[in-house]
Amino acid sequence: MKTLAVVLMACAFVFAACGHDHDGNDNHSHNGACGDEGHGHSHDGPRHLIGEKKYDDGYYVGLAHVGSMVAGKEVMFEVLVKKDDKDVTDAIALVWLVDKDGNELTRRVDGKWMPEENLYDTHLMMPKDLPEGTKVMVEVRHGGKKMAEAHGIKGHDHD
Repeated sequence: MKTLAVVLMACAFVFAACGHDHDGNDNHSHNGACGDEGHGHSHDGPRHLIGEKKYDDGYYVGLAHVGSMVAGKEVMFEVLVKKDDKDVTDAIALVWLVDKDGNELTRRVDGKWMPEENLYDTHLMMPKDLPEGTKVMVEVRHGGKKMAEAHGIKGHDHD
């Protein structure tokens, strides 16, 4: 039963979390949907789930990227945070890259809550060289809890 719940949550994250269609084959485009908040940008490419974790206390954290991860270019990461199947809108969601030993390769970037998409949107500049074993770190802080996970990018769409 737990497996089914995790699969259903993953499906919900992949297909519905953004508040608009992301079937993995479309282009992801905000086109200024966030009004005067300065978000208006467009990223072409499919959405890739990198990793997710369901915690025993009802928290769920999912991490995805949009388009390709190209060395020396910006990549958009999306962080979905839920507590008891409800969106968490007031968390701190940080994303950064580390090497195989956990040393930071990029600065930590704080995600911005996007109410139109029900997730945190983060933009990170990829290093020009990605060492073997590079991982994406996601850290979420909410309600006195700190949740951090490292997710490998090997096998994900990156150059």
